[in-house]
Amino acid sequence: MALPPGRDAVSVPGLDDAVNPQLTRAAGEVGAWIEYLLRPEDNDGPRVYRSRFDEGDNPFPRRNEDLDSKSHEFETVSILADYANDPDALLRPVQAIAGLRHDVIGATYDKLLDGYFTWSTNDTDPGPEAIDDKTLRYFEMNSARMDWAQMRTGWVGAEANAAYMYEKGFIRFQLVNENCLYIIAEHLARYSAIFDKAGRDLLELMDAFTTECANYEPTGGGDLALDVMSIVVDVIIGATVTVLTGGIGTTAKELLKGAASTALSNGMHQAAAEKKEKHLTLDKHYDLRDTTRQYLERVEAIEREVADAVNGLAGSLRRLVAQKRELREYETDTVGGPKSTKLPHPADFMPK
Repeated sequence: MALPPGRDAVSVPGLDDAVNPQLTRAAGEVGAWIEYLLRPEDNDGPRVYRSRFDEGDNPFPRRNEDLDSKSHEFETVSILADYANDPDALLRPVQAIAGLRHDVIGATYDKLLDGYFTWSTNDTDPGPEAIDDKTLRYFEMNSARMDWAQMRTGWVGAEANAAYMYEKGFIRFQLVNENCLYIIAEHLARYSAIFDKAGRDLLELMDAFTTECANYEPTGGGDLALDVMSIVVDVIIGATVTVLTGGIGTTAKELLKGAASTALSNGMHQAAAEKKEKHLTLDKHYDLRDTTRQYLERVEAIEREVADAVNGLAGSLRRLVAQKRELREYETDTVGGPKSTKLPHPADFMPK
């Protein structure tokens, strides 16, 4: 932990230790430094001595008694004076990214994996009865088609053909619908992966920032406080996702986090291939104010990245579901009548 002397981490609204323990811890430390640095008169920490005559600023890592005694020449100014009217600006991007509840979203994810008619959770060969469309993820797992065929035993002529065409259309309709749910599950995993990755990057930045605050010396230059290879999170939109289904004792939260981790891992490989990697940096500066400005620039950039990625994810979901829905098309007449993508009704297939 990198806390100011004699200070505890503060409580940051919007962050919950039970939901985001590491982000909550790091944000609490940043908040403690904000309170500490805004009141140099109450501590011996970093501050700026501003000349009352030539307007020159002199950053210091700690209180200087000699300059304090010359209050007619120097004014003591907070390192964070530029943010005095809105100190929350330094934490607002973190608050915007935090709060993703894997248990809440995971419960929805889990429901999307419960098919009711033509659903399969394995990759075995579906056999010749499956719909001949390689873009469909799930195949028939129960005996509905065979049961219906058995019910038609003894039917002949147009009625038997109409019943067969209706059954075929209905099964196709349901199979495509359940694959649309699979697409939604994939996008929930990508959504979670975007926020998980953003949270990790924010954690790196916050820890680097508080470490610099604790070890600040106005020497300038030196090694980077932080230099981490990361990715632009919008690559996760197109990342391959392995949608996970649960075994005994597997929670919905665990399923979602597992699927999100595959999306993130695949996104990292994709980012390298597409040159969408970035360096997450926080430099050592002569003036701690410059470090603060750079920190804010970096966290705001992550916030914008996430907003753009989520917007792109919403567009991807609409597009892919619309494409899948087109596969529901069937003929509403036994001899080549008009086509439809709506829920099949037996009357649509009765001989005219």
